[in-house]
Amino acid sequence: FDYAPPAPHSAASDTNTNTAYLHHNYNANNNNHLNNFMFGHAAASASMPNVFTDDAPTSNHQLRQFAALKERPETPFDVDTTHEEFVKIAFDILHAYNNPRGTFKMLSSVAGKLKLSDPKFRVIDPKNPAVQLKVFNREDAKDIDDDFGPEAVAEFLRALGFIRDPNKGLFECAADQPPLSVLSEAIDVCRVFIVKCNASRRYLHSIKKYSKI
Repeated sequence: FDYAPPAPHSAASDTNTNTAYLHHNYNANNNNHLNNFMFGHAAASASMPNVFTDDAPTSNHQLRQFAALKERPETPFDVDTTHEEFVKIAFDILHAYNNPRGTFKMLSSVAGKLKLSDPKFRVIDPKNPAVQLKVFNREDAKDIDDDFGPEAVAEFLRALGFIRDPNKGLFECAADQPPLSVLSEAIDVCRVFIVKCNASRRYLHSIKKYSKI
């Protein structure tokens, strides 16, 4: 599996102060299938606000505040997952599911939202039934091992800096993690594997098409 890693991302203006803003293109129709189930707050409640849709903007553009993230890992306490490590986990996900295109899109979305300062993007509730169904126990899982796919997805989240709180049972990511270089690697790997999944889908469609002739 050979392709060049992305060029280093410069984010000096992003991390100098908390006054830098991102024009975030919000499209509720395209992102609804990801945004309605993925994230949760520490307080468990049936009336818990939806962290994506409750503050949905009224226009297609919204100013978002950047998180104060480092450009690259600097200390032993920083998340320092490498490109190769993300690729290995992505192959595990690819082998666990028939076509995990949606999973890679979801993980890319999670990584992208970690660039923002809103703490709601840093908490994931794996006990949420929708999260269980859509993320960890997908219907397209191969009959290999019931835990193989979900564990691979959880490993990708851990590689992004999410840590499972043993008391609350939530995946939480520290406000200053991971460094921007780690996010860039994760998003790049997801993008490449989405392309692989698309190619696989086209191949299967062509087989079905010509098998009917």
